[in-house]
Amino acid sequence: MTAKWYVYFLIDPRDNQIFYIGKGTGNRMFKHVANVKAGKEPNPIKREIIQELWDEDKEPKYQINAYFWDEKAAYAHESKLIREYEPMANGARREQDKSFLRLFCRYATTRSPEIGRELLNTFPDRLMPTEHHRRLRNAVAEVLT
Repeated sequence: MTAKWYVYFLIDPRDNQIFYIGKGTGNRMFKHVANVKAGKEPNPIKREIIQELWDEDKEPKYQINAYFWDEKAAYAHESKLIREYEPMANGARREQDKSFLRLFCRYATTRSPEIGRELLNTFPDRLMPTEHHRRLRNAVAEVLT
């Protein structure tokens, strides 16, 4: 019998960098690409990276990191790996995570100003964890305007 839950990586084959870490059951790790194809992927960074890969006739690589019998254990492992690797696409759904702003700044300045603007709109000043983070957000906003 196979464990029900797993933690997985989506990897950019161009540089072998993990861009998303998730947990799931069944075919969950393949749903992200299906969501982008269907126009239903809400995460703008994940959507952009997958689209960039398709523009280059590439697909994300998938890798299962670990299996778990218990969802709570899988969630704890996923959270630990996200803190450790800080994948770009995970920050887009964890707005109150302190590492989100760091990921946001890196993405906005290196990848795509359009995605940076979209993230600015989804990450209002009131959700920033500290005054320091609010000042950084405002500085990035100035660069993008």
